[in-house]
Amino acid sequence: MKKVIVAGFLLVLLSFISQAQQRAQYSQYMINQYVLNPALTGTYDYAHIVAGYRNQWVGNNFEGAAPVTYYLSGHTSIARGSRKPHPYRNKHAGYHSVGGMIYNDQTGPTSRMGIQGSYAYNERISGNWRASLGVFLGVMQYSLNTSKLHFAESEAVSSQTRLVPDGSIGGWVYNKHVYVGVAVSQIFQSRLNFDIPATGQDVQGVGSKLANHYFITSGIKIDVAPDWAVVPSIMLKYNNPAPVSIDINGKVRYKDMVWVGASYRNLDSFTALFGFVIGKQLEFGYSYDYTISKINAYTSGSHEVLLGLRLWPRARLDCPSNFW
Repeated sequence: MKKVIVAGFLLVLLSFISQAQQRAQYSQYMINQYVLNPALTGTYDYAHIVAGYRNQWVGNNFEGAAPVTYYLSGHTSIARGSRKPHPYRNKHAGYHSVGGMIYNDQTGPTSRMGIQGSYAYNERISGNWRASLGVFLGVMQYSLNTSKLHFAESEAVSSQTRLVPDGSIGGWVYNKHVYVGVAVSQIFQSRLNFDIPATGQDVQGVGSKLANHYFITSGIKIDVAPDWAVVPSIMLKYNNPAPVSIDINGKVRYKDMVWVGASYRNLDSFTALFGFVIGKQLEFGYSYDYTISKINAYTSGSHEVLLGLRLWPRARLDCPSNFW
């Protein structure tokens, strides 16, 4: 009887996982959209390395069940001809880029660890417009730690881990004032296939399917003074059967040094953001999410911190970082 109860509980848990958002949520993606879209690979005028940390739904009420995310990403264009110090001075030339990301996303008894490499090709399409197509390919380890689950009666249920292929594809079209991006993640729709004990037998193939997540982003940079710009932007995010999530963002930027902004995520949160660049190389960003959903009664909000490093600057072409 206890096995049936435990199996039923785990089936409900895994069903919830399959219905919920399966990817980490970010508020600092305006600085590092590479984490959402592999088409950003190598589009900057420098190699870009970023470390990020997000602590969601801070407070004692969740007892370690709230999402916590860490990641490290980096990407750069590939120089054509090592003897040329600035092979991309011709801003009309096409070029190749590579990058990679590792991440760890923990939510209660479940965790996701992954490593992905990216490749993108960038080409001028018309006038000052450029387009980039990119792909992420890698593996993800999904773990269910049953030691974090508490039952009324003791029942031995082993923790489980599954290793599955993972990947994303994306496109990015931009000039020095406007960008539009589209990306699809979890393209393999892998099944986790946990083994759940029930009535003395193992039930194979129980678990959630990693659903496609769709992202559409767009923004425009409006120069309001020689050193000042306003950057409104939007992101649409969808994964079936969850409702569409809409982020409406606004930012004010002074040169490439300091910026402040705000964001609204429908039915979820208001976000305040700020950041700065030191010596044209070191980036810092911080955001605070104030939750407006029903979870508000149990949390003091979410915090996210980002540290970035810009290396080997190149005189090449209009850079998407002009938007952030």
